[in-house]
Amino acid sequence: MRWIFFAAAPLLCVPVYLLVRYQKPFEVISEGKGLREDFMWNTYTDQLHQGKSEIYKTGNDAFEYKYRLMEGYRFKFALIGIEGRRFKEFNLSNYNEIDICLKAQQGKGVLFYLYTAFPKDKKLNHPSRPHQYILHADTTFTQLILPMDELYTPDWWYIEVDETRAGLGKPLYEKTLGISFGNCVHMKVETPDVVTIRNLKFSVNLLPYFLQTLPYVLGYYSLLLLYYIINKKRGKKLVLLGNTAPSEPQQKNEEQLVFDLIGTHYFESNFSIEKLSRQVNLSETKVHDIIQHKTGLRFKSFINYIRIKEAERLLVETDLPVYELAEKVGFNTREHFNRLFKSQVGFNPLELRRKKNERSTKQDQ
Repeated sequence: MRWIFFAAAPLLCVPVYLLVRYQKPFEVISEGKGLREDFMWNTYTDQLHQGKSEIYKTGNDAFEYKYRLMEGYRFKFALIGIEGRRFKEFNLSNYNEIDICLKAQQGKGVLFYLYTAFPKDKKLNHPSRPHQYILHADTTFTQLILPMDELYTPDWWYIEVDETRAGLGKPLYEKTLGISFGNCVHMKVETPDVVTIRNLKFSVNLLPYFLQTLPYVLGYYSLLLLYYIINKKRGKKLVLLGNTAPSEPQQKNEEQLVFDLIGTHYFESNFSIEKLSRQVNLSETKVHDIIQHKTGLRFKSFINYIRIKEAERLLVETDLPVYELAEKVGFNTREHFNRLFKSQVGFNPLELRRKKNERSTKQDQ
């Protein structure tokens, strides 16, 4: 039945939308295998600024590194970076969360960076834009789910490149250049620490996308309910809800006969329920009940509905004058025809024809 389709349409569209949004997880580090072959690693420390901090990669099955911050540079740091081995950039724009499992022997907050390219119109004296987050770590493995919108570019970096947050806009995750893990914050100088990353992958959390659909779904059902209420007050049944066909064979035959004769004689100006009841050999009450049950309309309203629909078709498909067209579908006066036409269609006949001609002219151009 048609009402099932209209009622279920959002319930069908929402899963399709979520399916389109879904992406297979993008795995960088996997448990038991370590860093994917598509990636390579490098180390970066404050030795670039005459510092003495150290960092070494120590594990293979898991991505593990050992570091030690040393005196020598005011801003001490030790990072191990991950870049594409066969590609310069990789696209993370379709993902909205990061799944990380890690532990640290000493520290509690591991520095994590994601690096993206700049907009084409920006030329900065820096290789990339960093997006930072401090990952909670413990001495045992901790599984973290990090929403990507919680990453942020640190203020010191904007000062260093003389740029503003608004000037650079949103991160270009579709042009991600690399990832890095670093030392734990607030680590004491000369204290060795070991950080182990069991897995790192980017995935899609569908819940935010589902919540995005709720206002549209609720709006759809609100309009559907409003449409139902308005039509119920008018004493009509919703066309989209359909109607249950009579169950008895005799009723089916009577109904078919009534509507066959209506389709044959509706354009006759003197066609009436009295005439129809005589032709089908049923009482006027019975004929009225059949029409009302099937269409939600009384006899005269249903006949006029059919006539206006046919007139609408002829206005678009033919060049018949309006007065001739009105007579052709069963109206005695043009005034009556115009009034009913505008009430049902929303335009008067000449306006509808003019709109049709304007559309045809635009298509020809």
